[in-house]
Amino acid sequence: MTPDRLRECLGAMNWSTAALAAMAHVSPVTARRWQAGKRPVPEQVAAAVEAMAHAAEQLSAKLSDLPTRSS
Repeated sequence: MTPDRLRECLGAMNWSTAALAAMAHVSPVTARRWQAGKRPVPEQVAAAVEAMAHAAEQLSAKLSDLPTRSS
């Protein structure tokens, strides 16, 4: 996973670096290194982030299709 893709996924989930660190059970410094491209994102973390971002994007699309309530 590239640093750009990681940032894109975090944006889709509206996650901070701290949230990523908590999910991956690593320090915020490690998560920042992944985002900066200084360390590779472990495959298991990348797969989990991709899956969650995909789910968030699908949910967002489904919610945007719901009819709105007019006053």
